[in-house]
Amino acid sequence: MTRKLITILGKAQQNRDYRTANYDLTPYGGTISETAYFGLALDEHIKSDELIILGTTGSMWDNFFYQFQLEKTHSEALEELIGNIENDSVTTEQLATLAQAASAQYGKPVICDIIPYGRNEAEQTATISQILAYFDKSDRAILDITHGLRHLPMLIEKVANLLPTLRGTEIEGIYYGALDLTPKDAPSPQTPVMQLSGLQKINQWQNALATYDRTGNIGLFSTVLGDIGVSENIIRLLEQAVLEEQTHNLVRSQESISKFLSELKQEEKNNNIIKMMLPILKERLYWIDGQKPWQREFSLAESALQYKDYLRAALYGYEAVFERILEHLKEQSADYETRKQKVRGFIQKNKNWQFKNDYWQLNNIRNFLAHGKNPREAHEAKRLEELIRDEKKLVGALKRSLKTLQETKL
Repeated sequence: MTRKLITILGKAQQNRDYRTANYDLTPYGGTISETAYFGLALDEHIKSDELIILGTTGSMWDNFFYQFQLEKTHSEALEELIGNIENDSVTTEQLATLAQAASAQYGKPVICDIIPYGRNEAEQTATISQILAYFDKSDRAILDITHGLRHLPMLIEKVANLLPTLRGTEIEGIYYGALDLTPKDAPSPQTPVMQLSGLQKINQWQNALATYDRTGNIGLFSTVLGDIGVSENIIRLLEQAVLEEQTHNLVRSQESISKFLSELKQEEKNNNIIKMMLPILKERLYWIDGQKPWQREFSLAESALQYKDYLRAALYGYEAVFERILEHLKEQSADYETRKQKVRGFIQKNKNWQFKNDYWQLNNIRNFLAHGKNPREAHEAKRLEELIRDEKKLVGALKRSLKTLQETKL
């Protein structure tokens, strides 16, 4: 595990440096550090394994290297660097030499690199991609958004969201030295330091919600709820609902979700994230109020179809009409073969040609997508293969079947 701190270096204004401030890291077990460069004070506190400084071709690289007293040993290189800063033309090669000297002085790797100004989408995306490339799986990222151009924190926020997903990197912390919040009248003013990594919980919630909309899997919320401090007993209710839904006990699943939402309501008073999440959860789980199990499965099928998950659309759709017919027949046998024969008998006797045709079509699509299994009749097999190969026809067939099988009066 390598702990890497990324900090941003801004552009100098009229040969000026950052203002010196007393950055207060005591809330996080640190000290009050007097410095112009919050990133270095933060690094002294967290003691990273690797310090990565990012800036543009016109950032105040010279002032930063002065922090390592390189003017005593690399004066010519610094003079050349200053000329390039004034011309907004600093190169990565120039920085590499001075970064190597800073590493020797600092006692650990110091990496200095050029990022684009982010003037358009291509440059913004390039910056995000570049930052992601510094990290490997099992690394831990600490991100400092104090200095630099004002749009960069937005890019860092995207990086923080992508690192766990794309690189397997854990976000250890996101820090901001709030210079503008420094008290003006205090005899020894201290600049507050904000820890913003808690906002990652909102990103996790957003990602879980998006995945739920595609899959209908309510179990995705368990990890997010645990991370924001929801009790294990409440999460266990949700996980029980997941198990009951996946084992086709949707009535019990509805009861567990209803109890889960009721218990979660009791915790929203002391948790702003729960307060924000709860109305959205209720909206997504509306099906527990009066919706029949087979209606829930039709909803899942339609959602899967919307996201081009044709296998799940066919699976859920078939289970939905299966359960709808059994409910109509008032068949409650726990034996699958008995239930299957009842459904097949109902279909055979059904005089609605469209309903019967769409039932068998959905059955054949399901069998083909799940098992690669074709109907026994040669002409049906050929027709199905032609339908499967044409996405437009497949979508149309699934939409029509789901609509017919859900809405036709039995």
